[in-house]
Amino acid sequence: MNKHNFTHDFKLEKNGGFVLKITLEKAEIQKTHDQILAYLAKQVDMKGFRKGEVPLELAKGNIKPETVLQETLQEMLTHSYSHVLQDQGVKPIMDPQIKFLNPPMELGKDWEIECVGSQRPTVTITAGWQAKVKAIKDDNREERVKKILDLLQQEANVEIAPILLEADVQNKLYQDYQAGLLNDKKEEEVEEYKKSLFAKVQQEWALNLALEYIADENKFTVEPQEIEAVTSKPENQKVSPNLVGYLLRQQKAIDFLVTL
Repeated sequence: MNKHNFTHDFKLEKNGGFVLKITLEKAEIQKTHDQILAYLAKQVDMKGFRKGEVPLELAKGNIKPETVLQETLQEMLTHSYSHVLQDQGVKPIMDPQIKFLNPPMELGKDWEIECVGSQRPTVTITAGWQAKVKAIKDDNREERVKKILDLLQQEANVEIAPILLEADVQNKLYQDYQAGLLNDKKEEEVEEYKKSLFAKVQQEWALNLALEYIADENKFTVEPQEIEAVTSKPENQKVSPNLVGYLLRQQKAIDFLVTL
């Protein structure tokens, strides 16, 4: 499917959130549907026929029509979504929320789909933050680091797209449910806890982005051997090297702040 087989409307917000509305043309939908149906038919195993040689009309009886429609949508949407975002220079940080705008999903008409997502938020730090960091005095390094990070979190200005914020909160809720931390809580207690998570997630983004900003400004890098030194330890062998590199770079930013 080339770029002429769909139309779109794209809006990018200042907070990094975006809304992409795509219209897939019915002729291209039919063409893609038939190709997918033919492919699925070749996977059908039916007595009296070699696999891959079952006549299409017979094979169709073993294939759910809704499955073909879903596969068609996924195939076409994946292409058009990635094409538009690449053309716009947008790098999404989350899977989009997808809404079919003109149900039901069926052949013989254009399909209108809305994709809502977000790219990485940006951060600014209030002018004069370095002087405030320097003013923090504490002989205990651990306490000084804590005070510095608290200050940095307060000085960081981050606007997060609501959809990204909600996705992060829901992910944390899921993790807490999996860990059994919310099993004994009443519904109203869970709602209060969820509200507190919004502030917590906002604060975490502010601090992490501020540390990344400082690392970028000072051109801090992490060498492969530094990552290997961590991941080679038995207790860390299942930890993602990318995560290790990210945390090591954050630590370099923290070490720099302590020396100000």
